[in-house]
Amino acid sequence: MKKVLWIAGITVLAIAAGVIIYLSTRKSKDFEPLIKSKLEELVRNGSDSLYRLQLDKVEIDVINSTVTVINAQLLPDSAWLQQLDARQQAPDDIFRVSLGALQIKGITPLDLLDKKHIDLQDLYLKEPVIKIYHRKRAYNRVKDTTTTLYQRVSKQIESFKLAHTTVQHVAVDYYDMDQKNKEVHLKDLTFYFNDILFNDTTQNDATRFLYAREASIFLKEYELKTANNLYRFKIDSLRIETVANSIQAWGVSLKPIGDKATFSKKLRFRQDRYDLKADSAVVKEADWWSALSEQGINAKSVDIYKGEVEIYSDKALPPSGQNKTGRYPHQQVGRIPLPLAIDKIGLHRFEILYREFNPKSGQMGTIQFTGVNGTISNVTNREERIAANPTMQINATCKFMNDGDMKTTWKFDMAHLKEGLFTVEASMGKMDGTSLNKATVPLGLFEVKKANIKQFYVFMKGNNNSANGDLRVAYNDLDVTILKKDDDGELKKKGLANFIAKTFVFTKENPKKGEALKTRHAYFERAPDKSFFSLLWKTIMTGVVATVKND
Repeated sequence: MKKVLWIAGITVLAIAAGVIIYLSTRKSKDFEPLIKSKLEELVRNGSDSLYRLQLDKVEIDVINSTVTVINAQLLPDSAWLQQLDARQQAPDDIFRVSLGALQIKGITPLDLLDKKHIDLQDLYLKEPVIKIYHRKRAYNRVKDTTTTLYQRVSKQIESFKLAHTTVQHVAVDYYDMDQKNKEVHLKDLTFYFNDILFNDTTQNDATRFLYAREASIFLKEYELKTANNLYRFKIDSLRIETVANSIQAWGVSLKPIGDKATFSKKLRFRQDRYDLKADSAVVKEADWWSALSEQGINAKSVDIYKGEVEIYSDKALPPSGQNKTGRYPHQQVGRIPLPLAIDKIGLHRFEILYREFNPKSGQMGTIQFTGVNGTISNVTNREERIAANPTMQINATCKFMNDGDMKTTWKFDMAHLKEGLFTVEASMGKMDGTSLNKATVPLGLFEVKKANIKQFYVFMKGNNNSANGDLRVAYNDLDVTILKKDDDGELKKKGLANFIAKTFVFTKENPKKGEALKTRHAYFERAPDKSFFSLLWKTIMTGVVATVKND
């Protein structure tokens, strides 16, 4: 009996060894045609015959339960696409996908060929290239939701489960066929997916991203030139977390191409030059999928940290004469072509500079706001939200000219965009008047020799055409020198004008001893080619000049 058992055991071991040797040497040769056919059928049925799958090779390692696909391509069928378009069933986005290798662990050939319930552990894709061709088709404004992807492939697979997926070094090329083949290129994307479940219970689950319970997307070094070739937009790195609905970005910037002189040489007419950057930004409760699919921009909050904003204008260039009516900040929000709703935008540790070259002085002046912290609330163009709350509001604090502590409140009427209605309130405490010389000497051709500003307050309201309001400025020991440019290009005292100004025009203190501080009314009409911020500045200066002249 022992001998029989011994012989039987040897026979079983020999058969097992033979099977192992066969499987380890044959690998995918016996299964490859069947597996290719199965995968091609899944793609064909899942895409309603729009796409076809091409595979160079499928390797099956039965011993290690691993399937490796070599050189795979997902290609659209152009003839079938034309037929779908004729039937008004073609999608807006057409894909071409190629990848060098795809590896699946924890699967056997029989799983792919015979099972309708597949449960896998890991899937790894290496260096895929995804090309997207976008063309808006009017008939897709009303989506056909009658047939889901699951319903199309459920005859072949009833359930697909995958614990972990890693997709590394992804390159995405996006071509907008409606915008003269406008191109966006993303390099070195990485995707991580956890708990992918594809069955009848998840086919309409909006909480999952591509059927995954959790997904993370990482992007490095995204860069794009603007259409006018004047600016370069850049993000050092970006991370999207689908469970938390959050987006984090680092090193965000919009930089002019070339220095100030080079930039001006590219322009025929006067145009503001913007230089923007931020160390980081965090978007919370973001519906980023709607943004990517151009359905809307929605978020609970956006926080931007350590930002720098520089606006530069070269007044040596001729004005464009372009009508700027309808371009106030809230009117620009209203013109965004997508539905927009952000509850709050937070600005943290910002520096804002306005710089202007004045050919009359041959110098560049600077108006500076440092340590800016603030919030922009109710940023929306959606009618139902505007009906509930029509006010977009900015509250901010800062140091003006790196000296005076300033507090501002801006209110924009989103319900009356056509009229451009707004109000601005600002207050400031003590400030050394000589801090203004960075602006007044180059831009106003006068120098503040001495001035103790005690307080400043303004409240104004305005519309497309004008602004008016009340202003109070308290100061003493005012000493101002009026300047002129001499033949050598140097700014020097303007003798007679200084004598007249100091003797008959300028009031050295306000209010005078024993008098109450008076409120001055200011009014200014905006020229059609002047900006919103020009209107604010001119209205304030009208009140300041009236105070100094004691009109």
